[in-house]
Formats: sequence, C-alpha cells, structure tokens
Amino acid sequence: MTDNQRLWLAIALCLAYCAWVGFIIVSHYARQRERRHVTTGAFIVAYASQTGTAKQLAEFQAELLGADRPVKVIALNDLAIDTLRKASDALFVVSTYGDGEPPDNGRRFYRALQQHNKQHNTALPQSLSYRVIALGDSQYPAFCAFWRATR
Repeated sequence: MTDNQRLWLAIALCLAYCAWVGFIIVSHYARQRERRHVTTGAFIVAYASQTGTAKQLAEFQAELLGADRPVKVIALNDLAIDTLRKASDALFVVSTYGDGEPPDNGRRFYRALQQHNKQHNTALPQSLSYRVIALGDSQYPAFCAFWRATR
C-alpha cells in the first residue's frame, strides 16, 4: 500500500468515526427530548427516588391511570416547571433522602421550584391539579421536608 493510499484510508476511517460519534450524540439528544416531551392535557406522574422505590410506585400508578387518558412518567429532574403548564393533572411520587432532603434525581427540580416560588410567589401553576405521595422515614424530625418546602 502506498503512502497516499494509507493517508486516504486514515482520512476515511476518521470521517467514519466522526459520523458514528455524531450519530450517537444526535440520537442521545433525540431520546432525551422524547423523554421530556409531554402532550397537552396529559397526566404527569413524576418521581424522585434514591433507591428506585418511588420510581416503581410511579410506574404502577401510571398503569392504573393510563386507561383513561395519556400518562407520562418522568423523573423529577427531567420535568420543567413550564411543562407543568401543559398538564391538567399531576401525581408526584417523591421520596426523601437523609433528613428530609430531595434525592439526587429531584434536586434540580427542587431548586427550580424554589426559584420559581421566589419570583412568582407560588410554587406550582394554579391551573395544575396535583397529588403527592411522599415516601420517607417518619422517625426523622424533617419527615418529607423536601416536598413540604415546595408548597
């Protein structure tokens, strides 16, 4: 193989690798966008779970609710407050970690909700009808403090 052929082969392999990486990046963001997409009027079941118990309970509740209308199960960190304006109803299945702290996949939403509350003097959109299933250890003095602080 000549030097020119090796050069063209190396360029072709580099371009193929770049195309493959680009495809992975685009498909990752497309899946992420689909995971966060909520149709207008959908019932949102959002969960925050450190160990997976709240996620399992949220998925179970979504199965029960899914017969009547579209239901979207979404991790709390993937949920934007603006998305809640599209929904008419929501169920929040949240667990607490430690002494009433939000679990890892609920911290971002918790901070955004606190910021929204400071700016608008209300935590959740007024048009949203919501329910909360809060999981935690009632032995802690700050039992479910994470969710209580969002109201």
